[in-house]
Amino acid sequence: MQRPGKGLLQRRPVLAIGLAGVLAQVLNAVLTPVLARIFSPAQFGLFSIYYAFLAIITVISSLRYELAVPLPVEQADAVHLLQVAFWLSQGWALALYGLGLGFPGCLVAPLEGLRPIWGITCLGIASMGMYQAITAWALREQDYLLLAGFRCQQGALQPASKLGLGWYGQGSGLILGDILGRWAANLVLAWRLRGVLFVWPGQAERAGWWRQMRRYRAFPLVSGISGILNALGLYLPMLLFARLFSADRVGLFGLAQTLIGLPMLLIGQAMTQVYTGQAAGLIRNGDPGLARYLRRTLRRLLLVGAGPVLLVAGFGPAVFTLVFGPKWQGAGEYVRLLTPMYLVQFVASPISGTTNLLEAQGFQLLWDGGRLLALGLWFALAAVRGWDDRTALLAFGLCMGLMYLVNIGMVLALARRLAPAGPGFEKESFRAP
Repeated sequence: MQRPGKGLLQRRPVLAIGLAGVLAQVLNAVLTPVLARIFSPAQFGLFSIYYAFLAIITVISSLRYELAVPLPVEQADAVHLLQVAFWLSQGWALALYGLGLGFPGCLVAPLEGLRPIWGITCLGIASMGMYQAITAWALREQDYLLLAGFRCQQGALQPASKLGLGWYGQGSGLILGDILGRWAANLVLAWRLRGVLFVWPGQAERAGWWRQMRRYRAFPLVSGISGILNALGLYLPMLLFARLFSADRVGLFGLAQTLIGLPMLLIGQAMTQVYTGQAAGLIRNGDPGLARYLRRTLRRLLLVGAGPVLLVAGFGPAVFTLVFGPKWQGAGEYVRLLTPMYLVQFVASPISGTTNLLEAQGFQLLWDGGRLLALGLWFALAAVRGWDDRTALLAFGLCMGLMYLVNIGMVLALARRLAPAGPGFEKESFRAP
């Protein structure tokens, strides 16, 4: 007989995965003050560089074939795609390890700090690729409890490993703990699929690989470009900041981003799910009220986000000093400088998926490219003019805040232009020129 709680979570997959994600994030937040007193800002800075590099490089580790795993009708075709995604990611990690080992000079600033631990960095890349492939299979099989269990395991193992290594005196404990937590949780998933993943492919399997790679070749060509642009927009600022300033400044920036992003992530995810469901229903039913609903959602997001942002702006440095220790006061000052950008980002993020609902992905791709160009301009000005860290962050916040305002305006314009006009409306696909 199925346990009542298990049945409930299987019927409500968003609840299962969302609850696991919240628990993992809360545990990390609770333990962060302890980690901040064990590790120095410079050590946090190296971890921030590692994590930003990991997040960017793993976007293309499987050439985005993992996104196609849930699609095939035939189970054998899905198995071939899973194997392709898994072995591409492991081969990518191995190739990067060989590149760094044979040509250490290619690890230029700010990645030179990863040279002594390049091997374990590549293990982190391999673990992320494994996670992407296996979770795609779990989504195909609708095994949401497996995904929820993974999030809980990783959320517990990673901070526990970091704490243990920190108390042991391991300077790279933040990175080592992250990788140990990932691998321990990944091995549980991989064991479930050992009969599929860890088999030597015969001629028929290899033919199936090539057939599915040709069938879904649009994923590396289209989704790959979109994914890398989005990842660069989110994580490249950390690497550019690290190129300009010392590791301890990078650590302050990393902690500031983590702490201000956590509550906005938890609240924003819930509001994104509500908005996406309602907006999709309006479009599907031919309701002309999408633009009106979008404006109402924007007002609500602004009201929800304004209070915390004002509190952080007023008491950020004092709170960071009290909770994390005097050496982290600068992180509170960074948060104060970036609060306007975080507010606009909080408002813009939940509605950004409107471009997908309206089949106007081309506009989102153009915006992602524009954000990347704006980042390049900011970096060039900061380097040429020799800005200090606070001036550079203030300019970064203003630049990105402006880009998120452009995103909001773009979504509003698309909603007015492409939204249903009334009953019987059949939406026409619209793409950017």
